[in-house]
Amino acid sequence: MKCAQCQSESGVEMVAQLWTAWDDPRDKTYDQWHLCRRCGATYYSVLTDEFYGNDFRLETYEADPQTWRQSYERARKCPRPDDYECKCPAHTQGREGRGKLVSDQWVHYSDDND
Repeated sequence: MKCAQCQSESGVEMVAQLWTAWDDPRDKTYDQWHLCRRCGATYYSVLTDEFYGNDFRLETYEADPQTWRQSYERARKCPRPDDYECKCPAHTQGREGRGKLVSDQWVHYSDDND
């Protein structure tokens, strides 16, 4: 991901992820926290992975730094980040401070070895 603030191609890193939903047998949803190590910009992403499909969607938003840090600290304390039924504060309180959409990508995986 390219940082929307400093344009760094390699500085943005995912620092936390929670599995937040399994809406039906086809889709898993993950909340992600990203941080630009170069300039300190903060981002939220929502990753939707089609369980039986070959696609996933990654929506990335700018985040208010103060609310991002609070929700990131909750996410780091989650005892079961890979359990969408977890009842910890990170899973139940959600994320506030989501700003402008900076990236919306659909990625298709192919089983072809072409």
